Amino acid sequence: MSQERRREILSQIKTKKMISVSALSESLNYSESTIRRDLKKLDMDGLIRRTRGGAIFIQESAIEPLYMEKALSLENKNQKKEITRLADLFLADDQTIFVDSSSTCLYLFEQLKKYAGLTVITNGLALAYFLAEKTDVNVIVIGGKVVSKRLTINGTEAYENIKSHSTDLAFVSCRGLDSIAGASEISEGEAYVKKACSQGSRQTILLADSSKFDKGYLYASLSFENIDVLITDQLPTGSLKEKLETNDIEILQNQ
Repeated sequence: MSQERRREILSQIKTKKMISVSALSESLNYSESTIRRDLKKLDMDGLIRRTRGGAIFIQESAIEPLYMEKALSLENKNQKKEITRLADLFLADDQTIFVDSSSTCLYLFEQLKKYAGLTVITNGLALAYFLAEKTDVNVIVIGGKVVSKRLTINGTEAYENIKSHSTDLAFVSCRGLDSIAGASEISEGEAYVKKACSQGSRQTILLADSSKFDKGYLYASLSFENIDVLITDQLPTGSLKEKLETNDIEILQNQ
Protein backbone atom coordinates (compact mmCIF):
# COMPACT_ATOMS: atom_id res chain seq x y z
CA MET A 1 0.00 0.00 0.00
CA SER A 2 2.77 2.46 0.91
CA GLN A 3 4.52 1.90 -2.44
CA GLU A 4 1.28 2.48 -4.34
CA ARG A 5 0.70 5.67 -2.35
CA ARG A 6 4.21 6.93 -3.04
CA ARG A 7 3.80 6.11 -6.72
CA GLU A 8 0.66 8.26 -6.82
CA ILE A 9 2.38 11.05 -4.90
CA LEU A 10 5.29 11.00 -7.36
CA SER A 11 2.86 11.02 -10.30
CA GLN A 12 1.12 14.14 -8.95
CA ILE A 13 4.42 15.91 -8.28
CA LYS A 14 5.65 15.08 -11.80
CA THR A 15 2.45 16.48 -13.30
CA LYS A 16 2.26 19.66 -11.23
CA LYS A 17 6.03 20.14 -10.73
CA MET A 18 5.33 21.62 -7.28
CA ILE A 19 2.66 20.67 -4.75
CA SER A 20 1.88 21.23 -1.07
CA VAL A 21 1.50 18.64 1.65
CA SER A 22 -2.06 19.80 2.30
CA ALA A 23 -3.01 19.42 -1.38
CA LEU A 24 -1.61 15.88 -1.48
CA SER A 25 -3.36 15.03 1.77
CA GLU A 26 -6.69 16.22 0.42
CA SER A 27 -6.25 14.58 -2.98
CA LEU A 28 -5.17 11.16 -1.67
CA ASN A 29 -7.21 11.16 1.55
CA TYR A 30 -4.24 10.48 3.85
CA SER A 31 -3.08 12.45 6.86
CA GLU A 32 -0.48 15.15 6.41
CA SER A 33 1.90 13.27 8.71
CA THR A 34 1.67 10.21 6.41
CA ILE A 35 2.29 12.37 3.34
CA ARG A 36 5.31 13.99 5.01
CA ARG A 37 6.82 10.55 5.75
CA ASP A 38 6.29 9.53 2.13
CA LEU A 39 7.88 12.74 0.87
CA LYS A 40 10.87 12.15 3.13
CA LYS A 41 11.32 8.66 1.63
CA LEU A 42 10.99 9.96 -1.94
CA ASP A 43 13.49 12.70 -1.14
CA MET A 44 15.94 10.16 0.29
CA ASP A 45 15.56 8.12 -2.91
CA GLY A 46 16.47 11.21 -4.93
CA LEU A 47 13.13 11.37 -6.75
CA ILE A 48 11.85 14.68 -5.41
CA ARG A 49 13.08 17.57 -3.31
CA ARG A 50 11.13 18.55 -0.23
CA THR A 51 10.34 22.22 0.30
CA ARG A 52 8.78 24.13 3.15
CA GLY A 53 5.25 22.73 3.20
CA GLY A 54 5.51 20.57 0.09
CA ALA A 55 7.77 19.16 -2.62
CA ILE A 56 9.06 19.78 -6.14
CA PHE A 57 9.92 17.32 -8.89
CA ILE A 58 13.50 17.02 -10.11
CA GLN A 59 14.47 15.43 -13.41
CA GLU A 60 16.28 12.09 -13.33
CA SER A 61 19.07 13.62 -15.40
CA ALA A 62 19.66 16.11 -12.59
CA ILE A 63 20.15 13.44 -9.96
CA GLU A 64 21.84 10.69 -11.95
CA PRO A 65 25.57 10.92 -12.67
CA LEU A 66 26.54 10.46 -16.30
CA TYR A 67 26.69 6.76 -17.13
CA MET A 68 30.41 6.45 -17.80
CA GLU A 69 31.19 8.76 -14.88
CA LYS A 70 29.29 6.38 -12.62
CA ALA A 71 30.71 3.22 -14.21
CA LEU A 72 34.32 4.38 -13.94
CA SER A 73 34.07 5.99 -10.50
CA LEU A 74 35.91 4.44 -7.59
CA GLU A 75 32.71 3.94 -5.59
CA ASN A 76 32.20 0.16 -5.19
CA LYS A 77 34.39 -0.40 -8.28
CA ASN A 78 36.40 -3.26 -6.79
CA GLN A 79 33.25 -4.97 -5.51
CA LYS A 80 31.69 -4.80 -8.95
CA LYS A 81 34.78 -6.25 -10.61
CA GLU A 82 34.98 -9.13 -8.14
CA ILE A 83 31.26 -9.88 -8.46
CA THR A 84 31.43 -10.13 -12.24
CA ARG A 85 34.39 -12.51 -12.03
CA LEU A 86 32.07 -15.04 -10.38
CA ALA A 87 29.80 -14.84 -13.42
CA ASP A 88 32.44 -17.00 -15.09
CA LEU A 89 30.92 -19.98 -13.27
CA PHE A 90 27.84 -19.76 -15.51
CA LEU A 91 29.32 -18.78 -18.85
CA ALA A 92 30.13 -21.18 -21.68
CA ASP A 93 30.73 -21.05 -25.43
CA ASP A 94 27.74 -20.65 -27.76
CA GLN A 95 25.32 -19.27 -25.18
CA THR A 96 22.69 -16.61 -25.76
CA ILE A 97 22.80 -14.09 -22.92
CA PHE A 98 20.93 -10.97 -21.89
CA VAL A 99 23.02 -8.35 -20.08
CA ASP A 100 21.39 -5.19 -18.74
CA SER A 101 22.71 -1.64 -19.02
CA SER A 102 23.82 -1.24 -15.40
CA SER A 103 27.31 -0.04 -14.55
CA THR A 104 27.86 -3.31 -12.66
CA CYS A 105 27.08 -5.42 -15.72
CA LEU A 106 29.42 -3.31 -17.85
CA TYR A 107 32.26 -5.01 -15.98
CA LEU A 108 31.08 -8.35 -17.43
CA PHE A 109 32.93 -7.35 -20.60
CA GLU A 110 36.15 -8.87 -19.27
CA GLN A 111 34.44 -12.24 -18.80
CA LEU A 112 32.37 -12.26 -21.98
CA LYS A 113 35.35 -11.69 -24.26
CA LYS A 114 36.84 -15.06 -23.21
CA TYR A 115 34.13 -17.14 -24.90
CA ALA A 116 33.43 -18.16 -28.48
CA GLY A 117 30.09 -18.18 -30.24
CA LEU A 118 28.32 -15.93 -27.74
CA THR A 119 25.25 -13.92 -28.60
CA VAL A 120 24.69 -11.03 -26.21
CA ILE A 121 21.36 -9.17 -26.16
CA THR A 122 21.54 -5.89 -24.28
CA ASN A 123 19.87 -2.54 -23.70
CA GLY A 124 23.25 -1.06 -22.80
CA LEU A 125 24.87 1.04 -25.53
CA ALA A 126 28.26 1.18 -23.81
CA LEU A 127 28.47 -2.61 -23.47
CA ALA A 128 27.30 -3.09 -27.06
CA TYR A 129 30.02 -0.73 -28.28
CA PHE A 130 32.83 -2.44 -26.36
CA LEU A 131 31.73 -5.92 -27.43
CA ALA A 132 31.36 -4.93 -31.09
CA GLU A 133 34.66 -3.04 -31.14
CA LYS A 134 36.87 -5.49 -29.25
CA THR A 135 35.38 -9.01 -29.56
CA ASP A 136 33.72 -11.39 -32.00
CA VAL A 137 30.56 -11.61 -29.88
CA ASN A 138 27.31 -11.43 -31.84
CA VAL A 139 25.65 -8.33 -30.37
CA ILE A 140 21.93 -7.57 -30.51
CA VAL A 141 20.76 -4.19 -29.20
CA ILE A 142 17.18 -3.94 -27.98
CA GLY A 143 15.07 -1.34 -29.77
CA GLY A 144 13.32 1.43 -27.89
CA LYS A 145 13.85 4.85 -26.36
CA VAL A 146 17.43 5.94 -25.66
CA VAL A 147 17.51 7.57 -22.24
CA SER A 148 19.36 10.86 -22.29
CA LYS A 149 22.81 10.76 -20.65
CA ARG A 150 22.32 7.16 -19.54
CA LEU A 151 23.50 5.11 -22.57
CA THR A 152 20.55 2.81 -22.01
CA ILE A 153 17.43 1.83 -23.94
CA ASN A 154 14.27 1.16 -21.97
CA GLY A 155 10.54 1.73 -21.73
CA THR A 156 7.51 -0.11 -23.07
CA GLU A 157 8.86 -0.54 -26.62
CA ALA A 158 12.05 -2.10 -25.28
CA TYR A 159 9.93 -4.31 -23.01
CA GLU A 160 7.94 -5.64 -25.96
CA ASN A 161 11.13 -6.12 -28.01
CA ILE A 162 12.83 -8.14 -25.29
CA LYS A 163 9.80 -10.40 -24.94
CA SER A 164 10.47 -11.75 -28.44
CA HIS A 165 13.84 -13.18 -27.34
CA SER A 166 14.72 -16.29 -25.37
CA THR A 167 18.09 -16.57 -23.59
CA ASP A 168 20.13 -19.08 -21.62
CA LEU A 169 21.15 -16.53 -19.00
CA ALA A 170 20.11 -13.07 -17.92
CA PHE A 171 22.61 -10.96 -15.98
CA VAL A 172 20.98 -7.98 -14.28
CA SER A 173 21.77 -5.59 -11.47
CA CYS A 174 19.48 -3.34 -9.45
CA ARG A 175 19.30 -0.06 -7.56
CA GLY A 176 18.07 -1.71 -4.36
CA LEU A 177 17.32 -5.16 -2.94
CA ASP A 178 15.08 -5.55 0.10
CA SER A 179 12.96 -8.23 1.72
CA ILE A 180 9.67 -6.58 0.73
CA ALA A 181 9.90 -5.73 -2.97
CA GLY A 182 12.88 -7.77 -4.09
CA ALA A 183 14.98 -5.90 -6.65
CA SER A 184 13.84 -2.38 -7.48
CA GLU A 185 14.69 0.67 -9.58
CA ILE A 186 14.24 4.44 -9.66
CA SER A 187 13.24 4.29 -13.32
CA GLU A 188 9.99 2.62 -14.37
CA GLY A 189 11.37 1.95 -17.86
CA GLU A 190 14.43 0.18 -16.47
CA ALA A 191 12.25 -1.98 -14.23
CA TYR A 192 10.13 -3.01 -17.24
CA VAL A 193 13.22 -4.13 -19.16
CA LYS A 194 14.55 -6.26 -16.31
CA LYS A 195 11.19 -7.94 -15.81
CA ALA A 196 11.03 -8.86 -19.47
CA CYS A 197 14.56 -10.22 -19.72
CA SER A 198 14.00 -12.41 -16.66
CA GLN A 199 10.76 -13.79 -18.06
CA GLY A 200 12.52 -14.86 -21.25
CA SER A 201 15.59 -16.41 -19.63
CA ARG A 202 16.20 -19.96 -18.41
CA GLN A 203 18.25 -18.61 -15.52
CA THR A 204 18.36 -15.10 -14.01
CA ILE A 205 21.49 -14.01 -12.16
CA LEU A 206 21.37 -10.85 -10.06
CA LEU A 207 24.68 -9.01 -9.60
CA ALA A 208 24.37 -6.75 -6.56
CA ASP A 209 27.03 -5.55 -4.14
CA SER A 210 26.12 -5.10 -0.48
CA SER A 211 25.56 -1.34 -0.86
CA LYS A 212 22.24 -2.28 -2.54
CA PHE A 213 20.97 -4.37 0.40
CA ASP A 214 17.92 -3.33 2.42
CA LYS A 215 17.13 -0.47 0.05
CA GLY A 216 13.80 -0.26 -1.75
CA TYR A 217 12.86 2.04 -4.61
CA LEU A 218 9.62 2.95 -6.29
CA TYR A 219 9.54 0.45 -9.16
CA ALA A 220 9.90 -3.29 -8.52
CA SER A 221 11.95 -5.07 -11.21
CA LEU A 222 12.52 -8.64 -10.05
CA SER A 223 10.52 -10.48 -7.43
CA PHE A 224 12.32 -13.17 -5.47
CA GLU A 225 10.55 -15.80 -7.59
CA ASN A 226 12.32 -14.37 -10.66
CA ILE A 227 15.85 -14.60 -9.23
CA ASP A 228 17.82 -17.86 -9.44
CA VAL A 229 21.26 -16.70 -8.25
CA LEU A 230 22.55 -13.69 -6.32
CA ILE A 231 26.23 -12.83 -6.75
CA THR A 232 27.49 -10.34 -4.19
CA ASP A 233 30.48 -9.22 -2.13
CA GLN A 234 28.97 -9.82 1.33
CA LEU A 235 26.36 -12.25 2.55
CA PRO A 236 23.02 -10.57 3.30
CA THR A 237 21.64 -10.72 6.83
CA GLY A 238 18.32 -10.47 8.65
CA SER A 239 15.01 -10.52 6.80
CA LEU A 240 16.67 -10.21 3.38
CA LYS A 241 18.75 -13.34 4.02
CA GLU A 242 15.63 -15.19 5.18
CA LYS A 243 13.67 -14.17 2.08
CA LEU A 244 16.45 -15.30 -0.24
CA GLU A 245 16.74 -18.66 1.51
CA THR A 246 12.96 -19.17 1.56
CA ASN A 247 12.93 -18.75 -2.21
CA ASP A 248 15.88 -21.16 -2.70
CA ILE A 249 18.03 -18.47 -4.30
CA GLU A 250 21.66 -19.53 -4.58
CA ILE A 251 23.96 -16.93 -3.02
CA LEU A 252 27.55 -16.66 -4.21
CA GLN A 253 30.01 -14.40 -2.42
CA ASN A 254 33.36 -13.35 -3.85
CA GLN A 255 36.20 -14.17 -1.49
